[in-house]
Amino acid sequence: MKTGRNDPCPAAAGKNIKNRIVKPGGNLIFCEHGIAPDDIILKWQNRMNPIWKKVSGGCNLNRPIPHLIKKSSFKIKHLDMAYMSSFKLASFNYWGTAKGSLKN
Repeated sequence: MKTGRNDPCPAAAGKNIKNRIVKPGGNLIFCEHGIAPDDIILKWQNRMNPIWKKVSGGCNLNRPIPHLIKKSSFKIKHLDMAYMSSFKLASFNYWGTAKGSLKN
């Protein structure tokens, strides 16, 4: 089952997680790399993403993780973010917890 990482439609994958994996009102614990906050890094993420997807099994460099989580009807309760290595192109991570709605 796809869970969002390589899914061509991350919003649908997020709803799939909400409806099939997380119980109504349950918690989602997430850790994912995504869009960087620095304009120059983001510019390179956008340039490199088509190539990156081909060499990394469909992985995307430039997905807006918090936005995708919220769009999937989760409410972010705790969010941390940071570059995890000096290879900034692919190392800006988001991690935290989100709560699902009581209805699926």
